Amino acid sequence: MTSPTLLSPIGKYVRAFLLKRTPKADHISFSLKNIYVFFSAQGLLFGLLLIITFVMGINYANNLVLGLCFYLFGMWLVGVFYTFVQLSALELTLIETSLTEAQKDAWVSVQIANKSGKSSRQIVLGFDGGEPVIVPYVDKTMTVRLSVPTHQRGRMALPRLTIHTVYPLGILKAWAYAYFDSPVYVYPKPQKFDWQTTLHAMHGDGEQTGLVGKIGQDEFERLDEYQAGESLARVSWGHLARGAGMLTKHFADPVGTQTKVDYQQMPSIHHEQKLSEMAFAIKALQDSELGFFVVLPSWKSEFGSGQAFVQSCLLALAKEP
Repeated sequence: MTSPTLLSPIGKYVRAFLLKRTPKADHISFSLKNIYVFFSAQGLLFGLLLIITFVMGINYANNLVLGLCFYLFGMWLVGVFYTFVQLSALELTLIETSLTEAQKDAWVSVQIANKSGKSSRQIVLGFDGGEPVIVPYVDKTMTVRLSVPTHQRGRMALPRLTIHTVYPLGILKAWAYAYFDSPVYVYPKPQKFDWQTTLHAMHGDGEQTGLVGKIGQDEFERLDEYQAGESLARVSWGHLARGAGMLTKHFADPVGTQTKVDYQQMPSIHHEQKLSEMAFAIKALQDSELGFFVVLPSWKSEFGSGQAFVQSCLLALAKEP
């Protein structure tokens, strides 16, 4: 059995060779220097047929067999050109990467553009370890969503993308590699715990405290200068009588307390587990539609709620050292 240690220098050389021909970038064009053409799995049988017909034609001095061999060889040469052309007209552009939970598939949007006037057909592309996608034809520009398996939290470099085709004859395979520069961010897999007991409402500690309110009629909130058109029923006549000018009273309906998802208050003692528990609490608060803010060792959010706010908090968990 060959030792992996002996193969590792060869693997490093091959990777360096491929990266030199296709450097990391979010926009990649294919040409003669980074497209490879060889027999497909079925094409190996075709190559064996060429060898057999040539040997038989020479051995038995049979011109018909040799003519068949040369005819098949001519088809092979034409197939090399047309298979190469399917990829040489294409360009790939990384459009978007999704924020993903650890141990789930991330989704990457890739735009395929055709520079020529003819369609490229039977294009297959996919990331290493992900599910390949078959595109019947690429006429001008289209967007494809590709899956990428994830394993652990943090910044993950995108694996190698392979694009290939066996069109038109199926006996030859043209393929190329793409290495995108942008990463995928993976937030921790939520770890369930009793978040309602652990999470605390904000009280003191120099932080902004109080009730979160909305415009209503129940509790007095503040005084503002009177604006033309406002209802006179809201004017504070007592202040006007004391010479303080016309002020308008504003009221609020109490909604709830500001909830804090604090790294230091998570029950676990290990760093990654704490982040996983925070992810669970953030998800739970999102489902309950409560506002909150997040405190990490290297980051602190403003008070907020909603899908966009939750995504920014999960992204912070993914980026946390």
